[in-house]
Amino acid sequence: MSQISAEKRSIIVQYREIDGLKFTEIADRIPGVSADAARKICKRAHERVAKSTDDPDAEIDHEALLRAAQVAPRSGRPRTRVPGAKKSPRTPKTPQSGPTPSKRPRKMVAAADEPVTDPALVNGTLVTTDPALTALSGVAPRAPMMPNQMLPPLLPLRLYDPSVDQHLLNDIAVIHADCITHDGQLLTFLPPLSHDRIVHSWLGWSAEVEQGTRVIVLQTMLSEMTGHEAVVGVVSLNMKISETGSHRSEVGRLIVSPHHRRRGIARALMERLEAIARDNGRWLVMLDTKAGSAAEQLYPRMGYNRIGTIPNYGFDPHDGTLVDEVFYYKDLR
Repeated sequence: MSQISAEKRSIIVQYREIDGLKFTEIADRIPGVSADAARKICKRAHERVAKSTDDPDAEIDHEALLRAAQVAPRSGRPRTRVPGAKKSPRTPKTPQSGPTPSKRPRKMVAAADEPVTDPALVNGTLVTTDPALTALSGVAPRAPMMPNQMLPPLLPLRLYDPSVDQHLLNDIAVIHADCITHDGQLLTFLPPLSHDRIVHSWLGWSAEVEQGTRVIVLQTMLSEMTGHEAVVGVVSLNMKISETGSHRSEVGRLIVSPHHRRRGIARALMERLEAIARDNGRWLVMLDTKAGSAAEQLYPRMGYNRIGTIPNYGFDPHDGTLVDEVFYYKDLR
């Protein structure tokens, strides 16, 4: 791997990982993008998404942004200058009649319905299909991501049943890890991630479902590859026993697979969870999210009231810095 400047590395490491592959390694394979360009492109993309979406699942593909910023080489053969030869006089340009055509702005990322020429970029997202990338990332190859209209239809939301659904905890653990590496969510664990430890934590929550103190809602689909049900989104509601707080509940781990974003899954999961809380008399719902995340736009629009921010709440999975957490509540009565 060629060397990149310390300045560029310090900028790039701040951005998210894609399928476990550190962005420093991704950026190193993209020539022609300076440190300043990387900073400006990614900063503008973050600002646009923060202002334009209320979807906590929104993600930004930094590799696609930096690839789009590359300067394409000029076509044609290079000119050869003969020593001592005089330059030919330039032919003046003939003025065009009519209005000057306006230049079309260069697109930063291909639209979902446009063809993508790079086999590693599908729907504007990097997917780990190349064995070389797999070796760097340490994760298994993934199937290419498809536009939403090409994805299998979602099955109806349903509740997790510990007696028959424990095999789905592997799916849930993969989504859990993806949300840490893609989005930098504060979900208990820090890289390097252990699949077994994540599954073990969900087994603890599965036991709470058996005890009646927790509910887990699943969004699933029928996998075209296996023909079996596969989890693409999950959320839980903690209804711990408390004589002084029997009306309270707490949302935990709202996560959606990066391969199924922008399908309304997060909102649907939350609406189902609220209905369950209301039916169980848990009309005071509390939750929290990382400061600066897209979820900060979603929760107020769903009627959640901001309580405040706790500074230095947890360590960011991407760069290890301390980040703030924002807390909300909603009265369902």
